[in-house]
Amino acid sequence: LIIIRCHSTTFLVHRDIIVECSSYFQGCIMGFYREGFDRSVDFSDDDDVRPECVYAYLSFVHHWYFAAWANGKPSGQGLMSIASRMTLSSVAEAIILSDRLLNRAMLILLKEVFIGLLQARQTAWLDAKATNRIWGDAEHQAYFNDYTSSFDVFSRGHADDRLMQEAIAHSWHIVTRQTMALHTHYEAKLSRDFVLRVGAKRHRPDGEDICTNMVERAAGVFLVESDRSVTEAFLRDRRRRRRVLGLFRSLEGLIKVQDLAPWYKEPPEAAEERSARFREGAAGMALVVWGGCF
Repeated sequence: LIIIRCHSTTFLVHRDIIVECSSYFQGCIMGFYREGFDRSVDFSDDDDVRPECVYAYLSFVHHWYFAAWANGKPSGQGLMSIASRMTLSSVAEAIILSDRLLNRAMLILLKEVFIGLLQARQTAWLDAKATNRIWGDAEHQAYFNDYTSSFDVFSRGHADDRLMQEAIAHSWHIVTRQTMALHTHYEAKLSRDFVLRVGAKRHRPDGEDICTNMVERAAGVFLVESDRSVTEAFLRDRRRRRRVLGLFRSLEGLIKVQDLAPWYKEPPEAAEERSARFREGAAGMALVVWGGCF
């Protein structure tokens, strides 16, 4: 077990769960650093890492790890159910922390999850707007705070996070374009950067709307990134399987790979190929023996 300290909060997690796909934790815990000797990681001195961020990140990582263990491969299915109980800003904080902890797989999955959650919150806000026209009500205030907080989280990032900000700004544009009273009510509370994002390239001087659906664009970009990541992971796994088979190639036909490496799961096609090669080799050996050459 590994202890993670973040200010006044302490988390106790299993080593394999946080090390999986996180180069930061791999270097700390599996290397020769103090964290590896003490079995603890301390974020108390970091002002930009809060206990809520760590909790959100660990919630996603735990679900992702056990889903991968149960299904035999990493999957982002089910992460949306966890995100639906969180705010947009909490998921945004988990994305930033995934980037800091060098967890590329989780970073890509959470970006997809964030866009899906943003679309769901946009639909919910449109429904709430149709029934509740009191813009200062707590319901509308909660949606507004969620949008602006998540926008501010991505303001700390680099240029790659601009796409997330564009998606949030466009979603706000969709919610308020038919009811300018809602935009006017909260306009004074919007940051200058948010206002510029909402207004940039969305209207021609003649008032014609030329905006591009940045939410769908972001979803498409992150889907391509996810497919590419899965493909790279598949290729790495296939190379690893070939290396494992190569280790025991000299014993092929005499002993199964699982006898020496019980943790290794041989794919069905590889098992059939190995059996076919063994049958061919055994037949050739029988011919040599029958011919008196052995």
